[in-house]
Order: sequence, then structure tokens, then C-alpha cells
Amino acid sequence: MKASNRIQISAPFERLFDTAADIGHWPDFLPHYRWVKILARGQGRVTAEMAARHRGIPLWWRTLQRPLPLEKRIEFTHIGGITRGMEVQWTFEEAGASCLGPTWLVQIHHRFDPSWPSALGPWFADRIIGKLFVGEVANKTLTRMKALLEGSAPSELSPRNAERGVLHSET
Repeated sequence: MKASNRIQISAPFERLFDTAADIGHWPDFLPHYRWVKILARGQGRVTAEMAARHRGIPLWWRTLQRPLPLEKRIEFTHIGGITRGMEVQWTFEEAGASCLGPTWLVQIHHRFDPSWPSALGPWFADRIIGKLFVGEVANKTLTRMKALLEGSAPSELSPRNAERGVLHSET
């Protein structure tokens, strides 16, 4: 299973990257995320349990995140849940400028080759996990981040994030 989502977002790179990498606070501004529990931090890596909801169906996985700001990339490896072994990569490529500032092409690439014993495994990974869940959840995530970073959506941030300056509207 391979899936890619992309969107252009106009925001300073540091703000964009910090928001995308701050997975512990995603539920504060991404309504489809139920919770994220940070299990460990260290050596440039974050281990977390993540839970979202899509079309009323609860989703859960454990991930190892590696933020790489100098390489303009965030890598994830799913280490628990039905998608164990999935590789996810966020990339950030400068795409010009707008009246809001620099514009970035933000892409999320998923690759998942499960070693399930059933002949239906590849079909299920591609059609159900990839198209029905991964692609649609990633699209919701990117669309919401764009709206918040560009100031075109009402803020739904917790006071904790507003104090930290994550995803706030500049006036």
C-alpha cells in the first residue's frame, strides 16, 4: 500500500514544522484525533500512542517519530497496532510565496507492506487501510493545519497551546 497526500501551506517554515512535529498537541487542534500519549522522548525520537476517529470508527496505533528539521522531513514508523510496520514521511518543499508569506508544499507519504498470511492482506491494506482510512485521515490533517496556519479557520486551540504560540493567528 502506498498513499500520498499533498497541500500547499503559506506559513513560516519553523511554525509549520513545529506544528506538524508537535504530535502531543495534535488533539488540541485536529478534531479527528482522540488522543496522543507521549511514551518516551530522547535521542531525537518520540514514541507515542495515537488515536483518531474516522467515519465514527476508532483508530489506534503506536509510532516512533523522528523530526528532522534540517532535512525538512518528519519520519514515522508504526510500531504497534494493525498498521505495525507502516512507514510515514512528511516532507516540506518551498513552493514560492504568497501574501501570507512563504508557501510550502507539504506531503505525507505512507508505505505499508504487511506480512499477513492471508491472500486478502494486500487488498485489505490497499483498499481499506490505504484508501478508506490513511488517505482520508491524512487529508483531514493537512486541510485543518492549512486552515489554522493561514488563519482561515476559527481557532479551536487549548489555552495551553495559545500560550505556547502554536497555531495562533497573528494580527
